[in-house]
Amino acid sequence: MLSKIITFPVFMALFAVIYLIWEKGSHNAVYLVPVVVLLAILYVLSPQIDWWWYKRRPPEMYPQLKKMLQHRLPFYAKLNAKYKKRFESRVMLYMLANEFLPQLLDSIPKDAEAMVAANVVQLTFGVKDYRMSKFEHIVMCPGPFPSPQYPQHTHASEIFAEDKSLLFSMDHAVHGTINAKKNYNIVLHEYARVFMITHPDIEYPQLADDIWKKVELISGFSEKYIRDHIGRPDVRALPTAMVVFFIFPEKFWEVEPKLFREMTRVFNLNPLKGGHPVVDVDLMGPDAS
Repeated sequence: MLSKIITFPVFMALFAVIYLIWEKGSHNAVYLVPVVVLLAILYVLSPQIDWWWYKRRPPEMYPQLKKMLQHRLPFYAKLNAKYKKRFESRVMLYMLANEFLPQLLDSIPKDAEAMVAANVVQLTFGVKDYRMSKFEHIVMCPGPFPSPQYPQHTHASEIFAEDKSLLFSMDHAVHGTINAKKNYNIVLHEYARVFMITHPDIEYPQLADDIWKKVELISGFSEKYIRDHIGRPDVRALPTAMVVFFIFPEKFWEVEPKLFREMTRVFNLNPLKGGHPVVDVDLMGPDAS
């Protein structure tokens, strides 16, 4: 946005120089050099310029999305007004900063993009690096899919780190967001894995041998259901425990208080705190960046 505003007068200067050359002679061509160089610089730096602008003036979240989050995302619904505003800004900025790519779809509805972004922002709400920018491509298919990494398994989600991409079944992603207590949230699951890749310096909790039984006790989701729902052979327990921490915090605290405290340390969040879930505000960053 800002880059286009800045570029416009430079283009006008370019046309003025061309006119000057046409009317007054080719010796005026020397004036082309700084104008062309400036245009090239603006072209190269336009993403950084626009991001700087958007961070300071995030676009407003549209009312339909606010309503959807209020009714479907308990984490957002419980936030106080200040944190709701920050959550909304981060969602909109995440959507601007990342590339959503349809696969076997004509397009991805904005609501579906926003659901992915809202899951990411929920997971990373307690830290400054909420975008986890090592992964910037989100590919969405209509339903489960095979892939080069898992050609023998029709699955609902995966990470492809070499291409900085995440792949999702849109059907699973949407239902896992709007009804997360009945449909396992694959978006939170994959972004929990991205969080661990992005933050390798964090000391993550060691899980007990009976963690899958505890996950089922807390959530009602059995190990078999979760593995079948995702559809890959390499589903791990720790990302699953992270999903359950966010979706079922009350029951998680009741069943696994020690692991709950560990998760609170990892994410700098306590979902039981409702309006003010951030544990250490300094780790969240000074603004919506």
